[in-house]
Amino acid sequence: MWIREGLGSSDGGNPYEGVVIHYSEIALKGENRGMFEAALEEAARIALSDVGGAVRRLSGRLLATVPPDQVGGAVDRLRTVFGISWIAPCTVAELEMEEIRRKAIDVAKACTSSGAASFKVESSRDNKEFPLRSLQINQELGRAIVEALGLKVNLEEPDAEIIVEVLREGALVCCNRIRGPGGLPVGTTGRALALLSGGIDSPVAAWMTARRGVEVDLLHLYPYDHFEESKLDKIVRLARTLSLYAGRTKLTVVPCWPVRIRLGRREGRHAPLLFRLFSLRLAARIARERGHLAIVTGDSVGQVASQTLHNISATYSNVGYTVIAPLVGMDKEDIVRLARSIGTYEISIEPYPDCCPALVRGHVATRVTDERLRELYEGADLDSGIDEALLEGVEMDFERRGADVVRSAPRAI
Repeated sequence: MWIREGLGSSDGGNPYEGVVIHYSEIALKGENRGMFEAALEEAARIALSDVGGAVRRLSGRLLATVPPDQVGGAVDRLRTVFGISWIAPCTVAELEMEEIRRKAIDVAKACTSSGAASFKVESSRDNKEFPLRSLQINQELGRAIVEALGLKVNLEEPDAEIIVEVLREGALVCCNRIRGPGGLPVGTTGRALALLSGGIDSPVAAWMTARRGVEVDLLHLYPYDHFEESKLDKIVRLARTLSLYAGRTKLTVVPCWPVRIRLGRREGRHAPLLFRLFSLRLAARIARERGHLAIVTGDSVGQVASQTLHNISATYSNVGYTVIAPLVGMDKEDIVRLARSIGTYEISIEPYPDCCPALVRGHVATRVTDERLRELYEGADLDSGIDEALLEGVEMDFERRGADVVRSAPRAI
């Protein structure tokens, strides 16, 4: 049974020998499915590199083999890998009902060790040559677990779920589905540059873009006049959190004082829109040079005065580059809920100055036209500020998931 190749032996009260990895959207791909599967396999392998894990494809799923004492750590790492629908700690068994029964009892014991009193068995039979049907497997294993452990069966709301997958290569016996982030493996659909402020919305927008298989780099406009890395701690932590999902990430930091100087007290009602256009045109310069296919923003229609549909339309039409806004149809509660779940919310609400509020004086214009915004932008000569900002840019690389910054050096970008 080659399914066991590379697996360690279960030890003591821990019956698990690996983690099964399931995907959903990838399975719907046509001729490109193999490419997406290979990308997910590589992403899982990188995620497990520090726990000694190996990953291989197995009958429409992946199997990660790790030392038994590292299964928990493997689960923690895999649950942030885009492309994964769900995972579960598992052990393997020969295609013999007696061994499957014994392994199911061992897994059920471990799976309910924290006080679970009820369970259900759910099996699938990809190997149609196996003599028992799924319902028969469920009934036989359920009966054996009740007799061995005295647990109650609850098919509607069980405390624990024992999952059995009968494959051509052998059987997997698993404990509880653990939801993954879904989406597509990072790097399978192109590259984009996401604007990252100190707020709640932009990290979520970057996360949602990466979830669609996009390799996302980050751009932050630094609100202070002189660069001090200690003042950038919040932004670095946001970038590091995003890298837990997106993998290797580059954070580019440029100052926003060039735009502040040029705007001065000019057109106060339009200042936030002019700053926004400056940010996007600066991002377009970087994106064009680095081969990013799009710029990502945290805009949500109508959330604030500067984000009316009129203003968004006027701003984007003057950028000269593709701009995508993943949050456009979400309300603030949706965004906050997602920010909490991905771990950016508590960082985002920490105090941090932003470039744009310093420019706001009075009510923001809500119905600017393309032509009027272009006229104001050119009148302030804001594009000349892009060159100055890039000359003082700083780049920081996160070479792997959740890594500390490995390089930070002021230099012309």
